[in-house]
Amino acid sequence: PSQPPPFVQLDPPSPPPPCPACPAGRSYRGDTCECVEVLKAQMTFVNLTVESFNETKFVAATAADLSVAEEQVVDVVATAGSLKVDFAVQPPLDVTTFEAGTAETMKETLVSGNLTTLSAEFGETPVVDAANIVTPQEAADAAAAAMAELAAIPGGRAAAGPLSPGPPRPSRASRGDVPCSAPYRSGLQGPHPSIVRFSSKDLSSSAPFTP
Repeated sequence: PSQPPPFVQLDPPSPPPPCPACPAGRSYRGDTCECVEVLKAQMTFVNLTVESFNETKFVAATAADLSVAEEQVVDVVATAGSLKVDFAVQPPLDVTTFEAGTAETMKETLVSGNLTTLSAEFGETPVVDAANIVTPQEAADAAAAAMAELAAIPGGRAAAGPLSPGPPRPSRASRGDVPCSAPYRSGLQGPHPSIVRFSSKDLSSSAPFTP
């Protein structure tokens, strides 16, 4: 009698490790685990709506007013309430930090209202509150101050020692050449090749195979 075909067991692959948390004043670069400095900002357009907002034009105009490349303007989120636009600016793609004073200059430009390209593109000058523009240094200082306040509390976190910066960023080899992606960080795993395993038990059968 003919033998049954071998039983194939498909095991799910191991997922890549999660990205370590970025320190204050930094954020992930795109869908990678690379942490880079970030300027976080919010502005309000009084007469615009979410429906009329054009993200592509916003990115181009903001980049022009801040004298940065368009790919540096990231994480744009528009919400109702007149129209509030949250966004972030990262360093150029070939570096992870801003040049000295660059983030502070961008904040001054935003707060001063000297946003001629944005004003021309959207027909109004956005309202910018300095409290809603946070440079990398300001974010790091705020985090340090929070830790200092916690240390002053009897039995606070600092009593057990400083917070760990987290595990080092895994190498591409240890991750199986699969980048730690934003979908993975949010709990969604992308497709990976299945692993096929055979065993001697799988290749034998006590019952004859009936086609």
